[in-house]
Amino acid sequence: MTMPEVWTKAQRAERDYWCPTDPDAWIMRRAAEQEQLALYAGLLGLTPHTVQGRSVLDLGCGPQGMLQTMAPFLRRGMAVDPLMFAGQDEARYAAAGITRVIEPAETFRAPNAERFDEVWCYNVLQHVMDPERVLETARAHADCVRLFEWLQVPASVVHPHVVTAPLIERAFAGWREVRRVHGSARAHGWSQQFLAVVFERGAA
Repeated sequence: MTMPEVWTKAQRAERDYWCPTDPDAWIMRRAAEQEQLALYAGLLGLTPHTVQGRSVLDLGCGPQGMLQTMAPFLRRGMAVDPLMFAGQDEARYAAAGITRVIEPAETFRAPNAERFDEVWCYNVLQHVMDPERVLETARAHADCVRLFEWLQVPASVVHPHVVTAPLIERAFAGWREVRRVHGSARAHGWSQQFLAVVFERGAA
């Protein structure tokens, strides 16, 4: 299969994961996601204080992205994801005042060449069609990028790519690394390496 075909199949699997017919699975998956989002926020240094008055572009936001939690403290939020999620998921974005864009991050360009104070990208790169183009989109829209990724996860139907630290580091060559946590998370019988890093444009 070509990469577009692989990615389309992965997106179908992603949609099936987030919109199961079993109500219990629906609840459990969103509860588990809330735990993951709290982990990402802590590792990336995201607090109401650090985001106060900022404008943020969330690439690959998912059904209940961190913008929903941080919206009261932000000046502006825009959430980009190629999937349209369930009605109640999309309604939460609208209620929080977050602009939703249904488009792949690879091709997204903000209207009127808008720029943001920050781009957030968390647990995204292994899901996309082209990780390097997603990172290019991030660089094009802000001078600060907060990024969390699971590393060396084997490719699968829902994860077409294996993400490595060098992939990320190459994309931000010449940027300053102002925060970095590289470690292993353990929960519910699994263990996985991760990288949480905050880049700012400027001399490294």
